[in-house]
Amino acid sequence: MPQFKLVIILLLACVMSLSVSAADKLTITRLTDDKVSIGGRQLKVGDSFDEGDAIRWANPSQQMEAKNTRTGNIYRFSARQFASKKGVSSVRDFFLRVNKASTRKAEGADMAFTASPEAAKFPEKRVALLIGNSNYSNISSLRNPMYDAEALAESLGKLGFDVYEAYDCDYNDMISALNTFAAKAGSYDVAMFYYSGHGLQEDGRNYLIPVTASLEFKSELTRCLDAYDVLERIENSGVETRIVCLDACRDVKTSWTRSAAAGLTTMEGNPGTAVICSTRSGQVALDGDSDNSPFTTAFVNALSDRGRGFSDMMSRVVKSTYDITERRQCPIVNGTLLSDFVFNPVGTALRTLTSVASAAVSNSASAYTASAQTQPAYQQPIYQQPVAQQPAPVAVPAIIVENDVPNLTVSVSPARRVGKNVFVDIVFVNMGSKAMKCSFVDKEPCFGFDDYVTTAWDFNGDAYEMKGGGMTLMKGEERLWDAPALPSGVPVKVSLMIHNVPRHVNMFAMLSMAFRNMMPGESYGQALMRVRNLPIQ
Repeated sequence: MPQFKLVIILLLACVMSLSVSAADKLTITRLTDDKVSIGGRQLKVGDSFDEGDAIRWANPSQQMEAKNTRTGNIYRFSARQFASKKGVSSVRDFFLRVNKASTRKAEGADMAFTASPEAAKFPEKRVALLIGNSNYSNISSLRNPMYDAEALAESLGKLGFDVYEAYDCDYNDMISALNTFAAKAGSYDVAMFYYSGHGLQEDGRNYLIPVTASLEFKSELTRCLDAYDVLERIENSGVETRIVCLDACRDVKTSWTRSAAAGLTTMEGNPGTAVICSTRSGQVALDGDSDNSPFTTAFVNALSDRGRGFSDMMSRVVKSTYDITERRQCPIVNGTLLSDFVFNPVGTALRTLTSVASAAVSNSASAYTASAQTQPAYQQPIYQQPVAQQPAPVAVPAIIVENDVPNLTVSVSPARRVGKNVFVDIVFVNMGSKAMKCSFVDKEPCFGFDDYVTTAWDFNGDAYEMKGGGMTLMKGEERLWDAPALPSGVPVKVSLMIHNVPRHVNMFAMLSMAFRNMMPGESYGQALMRVRNLPIQ
């Protein structure tokens, strides 16, 4: 009996010893404010604390990075992230909440909801779901996703979006968040889904990876969120304008994958849905050298542009990301919106993001914005059928673009007169994942096809054709002598010279530009781009 009691005492001592050693310590390596209250103490960068110590954040946007002194792992935490995990007050609570979430039923997602106080200022009802997965348990953690989702949440809230936020989600939390979002989206006019974290492609499908995944076996993909499920749920919600944004093209190594390509594969939804991937199909998105990824830096900064249409804004995002990454990353936009949606129609002031490698994009973005301000342009979503225009309350009608060509954004500036000739500059950006084979028709292609030639008409019905040698194509500073394959994501400027336009003509009622080899299934692959109400300056 005494020996039995001794064994019990030794076992209790071992349990107590294990419980003590299990309390890991963390050292603060980064803090957005000078101090944070942890365990009743005011701590700063360099101070340590126990994982079980309660954290009282200095403000609702405070962020912290901390290093586990035992494992060396660096974790990222924030007040917004903790608020999304209901009842969490310490690092230990946080990881228990994340890692035990897989035992809960898919109900009551761990996410936060913030109604926008600015919603009444915007013409549409707007809602967004943002998921940022940074602190992965079994595969490499990511620096940017938490910061990216928080920065975007802040900007979207100021732009009238009611925002759902979820951070460091396991599979059930991702499913629950999507279910809740899809159920609410139908009562809104615009819905945006944003995911930042690990993602991979397998067998032609894209998967968004929960933070608890280990990916040791292919069967684990059934516990990852299929990106097509996201599309299906949002498209079936009834919301008219749908934006799906995936900054999830990080490279994930597995021993079982049969896919030779890294990152994600191309996705496209139904008309009314725009799918944005932070880089091309099969390419890896870069995390960059700052808190925010190059793509999200470009996206958030583009939101500041007042009155910029969706297609035009995404052209800036593509160019800015391309510049930040020194031409190593080019986002792709597939699909089209069926509304003339503008993120920032009223000029709301927003915080801009910077990064160590962002000097190039700051310069190019400034030049791009200045050009847009001096040469106003109107962008209409691709595939959209021409709609009857309501009488404008102003004397000068707006420039209208009607474009048949898929995955092609169009930006048109007012024409300019030089003597008897008129010059028109049009900027095309191929938003598809592959180069677009293209031939511009600069003369009559065959008898009886009068519509398929680049022609301008005045309001009296008189026609003015572009004569031979009247077209110049420029890719940056490079002149393209032959009709090119439009590269993916790279702006190409087409300059047209319309000959012998009388002085009294100060506006083209319509300019029609014809393309060849652009529309599979059509005769000669013909497609048209029409510009209406084009002023001549």
